[in-house]
Amino acid sequence: MEWNVLFSQPPQWRVQGLLQHIQRVGLLLLGLQGNHQNNNYNNNNNYNQNNNINNQNNNAKAINFRGEIFYTYLQQIVARYNIERLSNGLPQVQQIEYDQPIQSGFNPQLQYENGQAVPNRPANVQINNNQANNNNNENNNFANAFVNFVKTHEQRIFDAIDANAVKNNAGVSVPINPFYATNTISNIVEANADGANNQYYGSYFTELLKLVGSASDANKQLGLAPSALENYQTQIRDPAFFNIAKRVVNVVNHYKNVHFKPYTTQELRFNGVQVQSFDVSPLVTYNEYAKINVNNAVNNNRNNNNNNKIVIHVGNQ
Repeated sequence: MEWNVLFSQPPQWRVQGLLQHIQRVGLLLLGLQGNHQNNNYNNNNNYNQNNNINNQNNNAKAINFRGEIFYTYLQQIVARYNIERLSNGLPQVQQIEYDQPIQSGFNPQLQYENGQAVPNRPANVQINNNQANNNNNENNNFANAFVNFVKTHEQRIFDAIDANAVKNNAGVSVPINPFYATNTISNIVEANADGANNQYYGSYFTELLKLVGSASDANKQLGLAPSALENYQTQIRDPAFFNIAKRVVNVVNHYKNVHFKPYTTQELRFNGVQVQSFDVSPLVTYNEYAKINVNNAVNNNRNNNNNNKIVIHVGNQ
């Protein structure tokens, strides 16, 4: 027996035309599998992989570019999301701001195995210090402290970039090798096991996800379960993820803006070469019907023998 379940796009997302993209199974698996392959808790030294902050020999084979992989993933996923937005007449995604409301609400319509619902987030939720979501500033001590906590770690990263040096676990400033700058800064941002000093720089990316994901219960008064942003397999479904990713990419790009000079005309010019024509084929997005097998997520063997097993597919239309 085969059971097919179809779900339709909500009207507000059908107009924007983005649901087809952010709920694509392959895209969700990309983030999950990428984390499994480059998880942030394994230290590369345990695998005989050297990841020095300042490798004077520029030996690329001696470096595991975990941080640069993390940065490239966020950069490309934001670029792909911008293409989807532009093709639907929407502006490019903007970075999350501490003093601006989170415009996009999100209802994941999911629940954990223990029965707790994955919390939703209303539109235009405030995450800044001055305006509280519960209109009670006296009870906002926890929320304000966490916002300042994230800001402090972000400022420390900017200070390291401006000084072109990071503090190691001993508190000693170590110069950043420009050849590995993106990898070094991204390791700090992700707070993986190769980070220079995770206790000092914090878990900036994870803190942003938690800050936005728990914005509707910033004071922890309701005891809500972790949000969709705090799970690798669901975080891309939340449109606020791309605002967060945009801010993280901009933080890493700050190093390039400060320490790398732009290319000169002489470096980009090809003497004797003239472009006579330039053609671009139409950009078309094909939305195809798709379905996936969700047998592993549903207990369908109850009261069924092996000869009468139900096959469950979930698809979109």
